[in-house]
Amino acid sequence: MTFVAFADQQHRAQESTLLSATTSGVTSVAFSPDGKLLAGAYADGAIWLWDLASGRARGPALRVGAGFQAGVTSIAFSPDGKLLAGAYADGTVRLWDPATGQAAGPALPPSPGPSGSANAVAFSPDGKLLAGAYADGTVRLWDPATGQTAGPALRVGAGFQAGVTSIAFSPDGKLLAGAYADGTVRLWDPATGQTAGPALNIGQGSQNDVKGVAFSPDGKLLAYAAEDAVAVQVWSGANGHNGGLDSDGWLIVTAFVIAIAVSASAVIVTARQVHPAGRRLN
Repeated sequence: MTFVAFADQQHRAQESTLLSATTSGVTSVAFSPDGKLLAGAYADGAIWLWDLASGRARGPALRVGAGFQAGVTSIAFSPDGKLLAGAYADGTVRLWDPATGQAAGPALPPSPGPSGSANAVAFSPDGKLLAGAYADGTVRLWDPATGQTAGPALRVGAGFQAGVTSIAFSPDGKLLAGAYADGTVRLWDPATGQTAGPALNIGQGSQNDVKGVAFSPDGKLLAYAAEDAVAVQVWSGANGHNGGLDSDGWLIVTAFVIAIAVSASAVIVTARQVHPAGRRLN
């Protein structure tokens, strides 16, 4: 199986094909904080690491063990690069040491009861929290140093069943955004486990899964994307909305969205089709 990465940033972008010893589909990729490694997650349960300077695999694939068949759905490096977290389709989250290729402690299981797939993982900016998003609509927090849970699961309420597809911490770590399969984004305070304001609807009547959510590096923008739309709102912490989002400044595009990333001045969308619509950011 192959995937494409940007190489040689100082010259014209070139396609670089990285090969693994599997024909399984790629589900997630992540750069190490120092930019020296690229990790790729696969549907056959493997995680491969590549040295970007040489384009070669850094050791064998990271695998749970013989007979383990759950795919890896999402991966994330810790801020110091010493841990690599993987979310798995069997509902577990596992920590790896990318330097040795060995597991860093036992699997982090979900709370008792069925949770479905672990769909996404994210480290807080200080590396003291690891968040996992689940198909049962919960977000769980752990202390990655101890493997212990950090408070109860973040749940919308009784009867809520929409799964969480993507999560992202704000740059200051004071908010955790979750993308949900009912077409909403919800903000949480990871310190208290409480919601931070009402649910954000992507607009224009979209009811598709929100596929991704991302904060800009300065924390002033929050972007989120469903299969048919991308929305960006201006972060407004001093407008009397208690750190909520200003309703002005939508940027909407129709698209079949696969992934999303955001900088302080741009939104990058991976999609099959993009057609500008709506109005520009203020």
